[in-house]
Amino acid sequence: MRGVPMSDAWGPWIAHDGRGCPSGLLGKVVEVQAILFSGRAASDIVAVDHWIAKMGDWSHANFGTRGIYPCGSIGECGKITRYRIQKPKALRELIAFAENLPQTAALQKAPHSPAKVSS
Repeated sequence: MRGVPMSDAWGPWIAHDGRGCPSGLLGKVVEVQAILFSGRAASDIVAVDHWIAKMGDWSHANFGTRGIYPCGSIGECGKITRYRIQKPKALRELIAFAENLPQTAALQKAPHSPAKVSS
């Protein structure tokens, strides 16, 4: 089985609406892109737990306010602009396996139907 390219490990980019962490992300690994309060662009890959889900960066209303980050540092909140979800490893392996199955030239016809038995 061939390796799974990194680009296939992620779902599509999803524009973030700025209204907090989407509930469906809890327990998933995501790549986020954000604008920091300084105006600089940033990106990170995080496993979304309760601490990450409560970060002020998920809510655009918090932009520029002071926030405490999971690592314990205090800083101005940025705003997450988009994110994408990492596909589970087992799913990536299953897709790679299916892509490498041998191809048959044509489907074989089913054998003739059995003869009818008269009573």
